[in-house]
Amino acid sequence: MGQVFTPHLLAKFMVSLFQSDLKENNKILDPCIGPNTFLSYLDDINSSIQITGVELDESLISENIKEFYKKPNRQLILDSFFNLPLANKFDYIVQNPPYVRQELMMNGENSKLLALKSLSSLSQIIPAKSNLYVYFLLKSIFHLADHGRMIAVIYDSWLYSDFGKVLKDAFVRFGSIEGIYHFKKNAFPDAEVGATVIDFKRIINPKEKNKLIKLYSLKTVDEVGFYGSKIKLPFKQIPVQEFFTYRFSEETVIDFKIGLFKPIEKINSQPIQRGISSIANKFFIQQQKTFEESIPFVKDVTSITSFNVKNELFYLLALNGHISEKTQKHLDNAKKEILAEGEKFKALKEQIEHNPNWYKVQLKKPGNLLFNYYLRKNIDFLLNEELHYSSDNFIF
Repeated sequence: MGQVFTPHLLAKFMVSLFQSDLKENNKILDPCIGPNTFLSYLDDINSSIQITGVELDESLISENIKEFYKKPNRQLILDSFFNLPLANKFDYIVQNPPYVRQELMMNGENSKLLALKSLSSLSQIIPAKSNLYVYFLLKSIFHLADHGRMIAVIYDSWLYSDFGKVLKDAFVRFGSIEGIYHFKKNAFPDAEVGATVIDFKRIINPKEKNKLIKLYSLKTVDEVGFYGSKIKLPFKQIPVQEFFTYRFSEETVIDFKIGLFKPIEKINSQPIQRGISSIANKFFIQQQKTFEESIPFVKDVTSITSFNVKNELFYLLALNGHISEKTQKHLDNAKKEILAEGEKFKALKEQIEHNPNWYKVQLKKPGNLLFNYYLRKNIDFLLNEELHYSSDNFIF
């Protein structure tokens, strides 16, 4: 479910950014309360202020949380945030949205289909590789009343990634960023990643939007120092028109010339490139050596128990010459199934119709070092001493 709970120090800081601005009858939302960390700091506020908490995971709802929401003008919704109608508007939203990679947003309450449906026409601009938190933030924008504010903490990957461009565009198009608090490390104690707290204001009238964005660059949350509405921290002002091209990576300085670091090209036996693509995994990759033409193949990083590829291998049917009778029969059956599969193998069907050697696999000379083809929180670098071929899940 992508839950990474907010440390109390960080949560208290985020609440302090808007707490002194609260007025009677304001409405506050946390779309994923978890252990109710944010809203617990508002337990003693004016009873006219309406608090709504949404949580999908009922196992997190303790007796204390239930008591919190029994007070006047408080509502606890045990459901997916994506089922909350956009007609519900709020003056303040505070959140730490869940982090789920797009590959895992297939089924269940956090499915990509449900997220896209809840965003209506806006869903068309969201890149396919977007993390779940992107959907949470975009939907939250449209739950804000005019001049409503959202305080959200997310990993800082949005500052550098392609899907981050969509977030930047949405923030500028639908309001103003009052401030970005960039914590380089230790915002989350169990994750060695940077984090950003975004202070966003929904503004309908374009003439009222800010022309400058305040960027606070901090090493850790401890630098906040104290918690109140008059926090004075050094900041840079970024013109909005430079927001999309600003090099946030230059805010972090690492000396790569020290002896700890080596360029990958210095320790890799081959030029860095993506691994081998199978024509159709179902027919060309097996867990056992089923055909005499199959070759050992590194496919699944999760099956490798150390940092050295040993016997955790699949087998790739790599055909570039003689084809045995058994393999030919397999190809004939595969061809029939592919042609009968509707739209699933559309590109492969066209190749079959125009190329009699459609089954040939383009092999690439393997390298001695493998790593994930996209960057994760923890990147696995695997030694491939036997120079096994590897799939396009890897770069070698």
